[in-house]
Order: sequence, then C-alpha cells, then structure tokens
Amino acid sequence: MKEGIFGKIGHERGTLAEDKVKSALLKVLSEKDTGIPDWLLGHESVTKKEDAKKIDRWIITDVGKIKLQVKSSQEAAKKFREEHPDIPVIVVRQGDDDRLIISRIVNAIGQQRKIFLQKRNQLQE
Repeated sequence: MKEGIFGKIGHERGTLAEDKVKSALLKVLSEKDTGIPDWLLGHESVTKKEDAKKIDRWIITDVGKIKLQVKSSQEAAKKFREEHPDIPVIVVRQGDDDRLIISRIVNAIGQQRKIFLQKRNQLQE
C-alpha cells in the first residue's frame, strides 16, 4: 500500500467501494423479481490471503466462483486490468446506486463467465 496521507485516503476510498458492492449484492439478491440473471447465485467475502492476491469479492455463479476486483477510479481500474487481465474489475464511486453497481457486476462477471463457457465447450468438442 502507498505510504502517507494519499495512500491512506486511497485505501479508505477502496474500502468504501468494496462495502458498497457487498451492500448492493446483499440488498438486490434478497429481493424478489430483481431482474438479475439466473446464473448470478450469490457472493462471498474473501480471506486476507485472497485479498493479497487481488480478489475483493467472490461472485458465485452457475459455473462456479468468479473473482471480482473493486476500484474507486477509472485510472486504478485501467492499471489493474493491464496487470491482471484475468480478473474482472469494476469501478464504484460514492454516488453510485445499488442497481448501477449490480449492472456493472453482471457485465464484468458475465464476460468472464462467457469466456469460461467458451473454453469448456471447446474442451467438449
């Protein structure tokens, strides 16, 4: 983690963004008729070891658990994608509502799920 006041502020922003993701998932997945895809089954917290491996949350799908990284800025997300292209990443800002956050999760995880399904289908051919 970066040292100094800016590193601390960035860490706090990141923690707030991760908390917003957890809250949105808890709320939307507990509602009926949410409009989310049937393949999105739930979510799990990560261990400290997993967090150190750049995973902020597990998204449980019909094809298994998929990693999710949460960033609070486009710049940080871009850098992360360059360094970890195999881990889906979303940007969450302070004013984002639950539906917008869920939409971003569905988009990012849906793309990773599609890649998994394509690879699985190739192996079965």
